[in-house]
This record gives sequence, structure tokens and C-alpha cells, in this order.
Amino acid sequence: MKATFQRTGTAALGLLVLATLTSCGDEADEAEADRPTATPSESTGPFDVRLEITDGPDWMADGFGSLWVKRDDGSVMRVAADGGVEATIDAEIFQQPVCQGLGVTDTAVWACATGGTLIRIDPATNEFTTVDVPKSNDQGRLTSSGGLLWLLTGDGDKLQGLTDEGEISTTIQLGTFCTDVSDTAPGGVLWVACSYEGIVLRVDLEAGEITGRVGNLPLAARVSVGDDVWVGFERGLARIDAKSAKVLDTKRMEVAGLRVTPESVLVRGTGAKFLTALDPLDGQVIDTWPAPELTSGGDVIAVDGRIWATAYDDNAMVRLRE
Repeated sequence: MKATFQRTGTAALGLLVLATLTSCGDEADEAEADRPTATPSESTGPFDVRLEITDGPDWMADGFGSLWVKRDDGSVMRVAADGGVEATIDAEIFQQPVCQGLGVTDTAVWACATGGTLIRIDPATNEFTTVDVPKSNDQGRLTSSGGLLWLLTGDGDKLQGLTDEGEISTTIQLGTFCTDVSDTAPGGVLWVACSYEGIVLRVDLEAGEITGRVGNLPLAARVSVGDDVWVGFERGLARIDAKSAKVLDTKRMEVAGLRVTPESVLVRGTGAKFLTALDPLDGQVIDTWPAPELTSGGDVIAVDGRIWATAYDDNAMVRLRE
């Protein structure tokens, strides 16, 4: 199966442009370039950087020397390490409902611009190409492994590998309706959350087989992998042994976002429990950062030792103080 490439576009520049990007465009392009997409605001609480970002900033990815942020309107913001907005890339094709999805491969940044259409962003130029592919709207993590970008397609019952050329080269039948995948696939093993059935699947991508199944995880949604596999679900956070696919323990806590680093398990909550760091060995709390003014969920990521988080309904992106 081959996805369909469509037109090529040029990034719309954000308000806080750190580098000048040249492109040939008309007056409409220039007007779009001046459109504010993010403004700095006075940082509060535990943050030293805060950006006010319109249109629901949510998923984040690290790559090509920048932090990439997906907004609900299908656009992607490129943010520098100091919090400056380098560019906003917008295909201007978004239609409801919101299509989630952001990921980085060795050569490009991918995001869901609207239902059924991804954009492939060239990080050297910020130019994009659109690719038609029947990706599930729910999938927030677009994870790369084995030279392919892995997508849940159809009703989420198929896992498919997309090449840089826009071709679907591999299809794995999941046998149930799944909603998201783990943020990494160490050793070519991807973990797939199937929220409706309350299960998580372990998938060997090279063999094209399901090699493990973990049940009793109602509304399983967020999955992040370190030495163990961590899953956010309705009742809290589960820690799963990666080899045996057995649940080691669970912890009662809100999990709006999740990311495992070598030093900690970062759990995004809301408000008074905005962010919690757990010990990846035993799940004990290492630190907490409250942010009572940020009441919505979002993503969390660690880049070069600094922790960033989004709060989609609060239109905010923040960086924790050192």
C-alpha cells in the first residue's frame, strides 16, 4: 500500500523568530508569517520559561537540535532550548475532529495535520510535504523504529510501518482496537495501548507478531519504556516487566502525561500535582512540582537535562527551573 504525497508548503514563522527563513510566497504567505502563535509571559511557580501558545499545545518531541510541539489545529511549533519560537509549520488544512500525533525519525519530523493527512517536515528548511494515510486520530506518539514510522490505522486494529517515501511497507494485525503506542521501541519492541479493552500489547516489529498481552488496565493510555514499561491507566500507574509482560506493581495517581528517563519516571498530573518524579527502580516519589494555575493535562519531556511540559487547555508550555 502506498500513501499519497500531496503539495509542498513552507513554514509560517512564529512571533519569536530566532532565525530568518527565506521562502518565495505571496502577500497571504507574508500575512501568515506575522500571525502570533506564541508569546512569552512572566514565569510563575517552579518555571523559568513559560510560553502562552494558542490552539492547545500538547504532544512534544525532541530532535534536530529543537523541541517540537504539536497543537490541536494541526500545526507544529519549533522551539529552541532557551524557549524562543524558531518557526511554526502549518499546512492550513485542519478540520475537526482533532487528529493527534507527533514523532521524529532520522530524517524528518512527522505530525498529523488533519484526519487522514500527515505532514513530513524537513528540519533543515522547515518545509513540509503532506502524506495521505488512514492513521487513527487518537494516536499521539508517532514512534520510529527500524527505519519506519509506526502508525495505528483504520479503527486502531492495525499497526503499520510508514517509510520516508510515504509507503506502507508492513502491516501487523492487532486483533483489537488500540489508541496509542509507547514513546520508544527498544530492541524493535513496541508496546501498544488498547484503551477500550483495557490491555497493553507487546509487539515484535521485526517478526510482525504480538508477543505479550497485559490485561486489567482499564483505559490504558500513556505508555513509556525504560528498563520497565510504565502505563498510565484509569486507576493510576502500572509498572510492567518488559521481558515477562507481568505487572510488577501499581500506584494510585493521576497520569495525564508520562515519560521515562534514565533518572526518573516523569508523571504529568494537574494543578497541585502538576508534575511528579518517581524513582524508576521502585516507583517511590523523588520530587513534586505543583502548578495550581495549570489545571489541564498535557505532555512532559526531558531534553538535555531540562524538563518541559505542556498544558493544552491552559494554552501553556513551561520549562522547570534548574
